Amino acid sequence: MIDILQELHDKYLPVDKQKVDREEVVSILEHLFIGGDQLTDERANNCKAARSDGNTKFERLEGFISKVEDWHAIRILYQVR
Repeated sequence: MIDILQELHDKYLPVDKQKVDREEVVSILEHLFIGGDQLTDERANNCKAARSDGNTKFERLEGFISKVEDWHAIRILYQVR
């Protein structure tokens, strides 16, 4: 899951890359939502916790905000009267 989030960060997250003292500094321009079921949300949060020792928000995988999109549970809730 960490590899998946890292690839999403690299490909789809709007960032600004600048060279400062021969190092590339990446700053996040906009946060994006990533959705899934409750297990996906938990795994995404655990991946962020595993990378919490990074120096920047980009290294800590903080560009995506995970949220639960449990469509089936919502549909079942609407059917209950």
